[in-house]
Amino acid sequence: MFKFAKYYVLVNIYKRARVSVLLVLVSLILMLITSLVFADFMTMENGGGKRVLITVKWFILFTLLSLMVYHFRKIFRSASRPFGITESKAEIVVNKKRERLMAKDNLHRRSDLVLEKYRRTR
Repeated sequence: MFKFAKYYVLVNIYKRARVSVLLVLVSLILMLITSLVFADFMTMENGGGKRVLITVKWFILFTLLSLMVYHFRKIFRSASRPFGITESKAEIVVNKKRERLMAKDNLHRRSDLVLEKYRRTR
């Protein structure tokens, strides 16, 4: 039962923050590739070019790390919300529209409006 609940929670987190999870994984892969590529470049470089390569390498790594931290925070924020609560702008607009319609005295379906139109023309 615990394994099922853990799987359900992980799937729900992935479903809510799919892009963030993928960007974290891509950032990890890019950090690994950057480290390996720049290690090779630094072994081939002689002289003052090593400082530039080291600076560029750490700039790229810290940029990817900050991107990962940002998306981890996004993932944890979406995971901390309860399962059923998702409030978006579209729901707010729909609720306002529903309230405006429900405030009317006479609610008619489309077929009622068409029948009323034809009754008036006779």
